Amino acid sequence: MVRSAWILVLAVACGGGDGGGQDSDELVWVEGSETDKGWACLDDIDEVVRVEIDTCLSSSCTTDIEGSCTVEMGPRTITVHSTFTWREQQGGDCTDDCVEAFTTCDLPEPLFHGAYTLEYAGTSKTEHVPGDGWCGSR
Repeated sequence: MVRSAWILVLAVACGGGDGGGQDSDELVWVEGSETDKGWACLDDIDEVVRVEIDTCLSSSCTTDIEGSCTVEMGPRTITVHSTFTWREQQGGDCTDDCVEAFTTCDLPEPLFHGAYTLEYAGTSKTEHVPGDGWCGSR
């Protein structure tokens, strides 16, 4: 019984005895990632930074989208870094839509009224607290 179980496992692992090769029509999944790409904005109400990548990820061919970010604060400066990963299907018929891939990071300290410089992806912009709500100055 043990011997037949191992043969079954080997047959499945080797493609079930059909030659073990990849069919030309078989779909391929590849890993994708972006670091510090897209845009970031400050939500002064919830005291978080929202980061969204600007890579178009098809809703029909993308799965396992995960994002993370870190925030460093200095005097009136907020510096953000992010990483996004996903799995993407290649070789299939993918829709032309783009899913919204974003993440949020808590600020490590409270915000005070005034202007802050938000630095992300090689750019910087001024955000004001209090602001006009959820990423109003995107």
